[in-house]
Amino acid sequence: MDRPITSATDPMGQTRDLRPLGSAYYTVNADIPGSTVTDVAVAGDASVEFFEVIQTNELEDVDTTESEAEFVLGVTSGQTYGTLRVDAGEGRHEFDMSPQGAYLNHPRLHDQFIAVDGRAQIVLASIPYRVLADRLHIDEVTLENAMRPLHERLLTREPLVRPLVLSMWQAARTHHESSNIYVDQALDTVALHCLSLARGGSWGRKAFLDGDRSSVEEKLHGAGDTPNKARFKQTVEYIEDHLGQPLRLLDLAKHAGMSSSHFSRAFKAAMGEPAWAYVRRRRIEVARHLLESSSCSIAEIAFRTGFSSQAHLTKAFSDHFGMPPATFRAEVSTPLARRS
Repeated sequence: MDRPITSATDPMGQTRDLRPLGSAYYTVNADIPGSTVTDVAVAGDASVEFFEVIQTNELEDVDTTESEAEFVLGVTSGQTYGTLRVDAGEGRHEFDMSPQGAYLNHPRLHDQFIAVDGRAQIVLASIPYRVLADRLHIDEVTLENAMRPLHERLLTREPLVRPLVLSMWQAARTHHESSNIYVDQALDTVALHCLSLARGGSWGRKAFLDGDRSSVEEKLHGAGDTPNKARFKQTVEYIEDHLGQPLRLLDLAKHAGMSSSHFSRAFKAAMGEPAWAYVRRRRIEVARHLLESSSCSIAEIAFRTGFSSQAHLTKAFSDHFGMPPATFRAEVSTPLARRS
């Protein structure tokens, strides 16, 4: 990749600047022997930055004068073997990289020692702790300290983190408007799961920190909440009225008067599917109705139902109904629905 790289493309095809003090910006643009960045992406309201790197027999002393505290999850994404040694000021850790797994990086980029004896192909997802803390409605310092037990620990027997991060990475590189919503929801899920791992138990049995009288379950979900469809009636109406416009998870959560993480869980519990999946399904269903009942071109239908392009609609429609929009329209009997 040609350097310097200061931005990346999101799922809607928009260019977003990389955080100058972030690990993605540093790794992509630093001249690190034995390290090759293969791809970079940004997605979600939270602007989660993703990058894939291949490290071969690398020895690196990170020496940056400034950095921002980041939540950085790394997961193996390809052929990986050998030994990784890391020291970020909390003692040197060494572990076998052969098992497929995940690890939580030290929150500060500067003054780290990293040595790869072998080959590592890793996808990393990063977001500032201040942004993540705001999403979870938790104090930033409290959140960072709570994650400390996971710093530079390889999670090889944990079934959730690696698949979630890889699915976020794939979504970030897919040109679907719903990809941004998916990344936001998956981010909240993986962050809360990491907190649970760091605390060594399930949420409901522990207080979040000493001196915090609320259980984590209450903190995250709100006391006395009962999921039901009626509760989301106005949210569903808002979605229906805005299908042709970008629908962000943050906006839907604000409309419902909830935090993003609470909204994600409550919506799925009440509606039986995640918000991003509901939005995508409704767009496809409205597109089908327009194909059957209108003479609008497929490109116009794509625009009216919130898809970024005709190709985007075609892919989503084919995945859902097993045929592209043009074929579907040709098979319906309405005389008006013949022009594509």
